[in-house]
Amino acid sequence: MKVIQFGEVKGNKINPDKLKEARIARGLSLAKLSEKIGVTSQALSQYETGKCKPNPSVFLKIVEELDFP
Repeated sequence: MKVIQFGEVKGNKINPDKLKEARIARGLSLAKLSEKIGVTSQALSQYETGKCKPNPSVFLKIVEELDFP
């Protein structure tokens, strides 16, 4: 697992548009990525629309799975 310091990615802030773009570019459906990171599709959808932010542990899983940012 990569070690990512939050200072390098400015906390657990994810640009919602970029998150969705990264997921689609990697050929992952909402359901598939949510399964890989251990959240519901609804939660991931809320991250992608900016309605809520992932907690730090979920944030790191997103970074790891998408090799993002």
